[in-house]
Amino acid sequence: MQYQRGGRYLEDYAKAIIVQIIVVVSCCHLQGVVHRVLKPENFLFVSKEENAAMKVIDFGLSDFVRPGNLLN
Repeated sequence: MQYQRGGRYLEDYAKAIIVQIIVVVSCCHLQGVVHRVLKPENFLFVSKEENAAMKVIDFGLSDFVRPGNLLN
């Protein structure tokens, strides 16, 4: 990743990261999985490469929700 001064992400890189987070969460939801603890610490890059994919961790409090059911 390329950084600006102070360790901040450039806007385009930050946008790419947010899009990856949304895609990961969407894939989970499409399979009926609700993570319940979405926070920056639970998203990791799979490598240090500039275009590295992200993965989500810590499914300890996650739950499955079937279509038509509510999550309590």
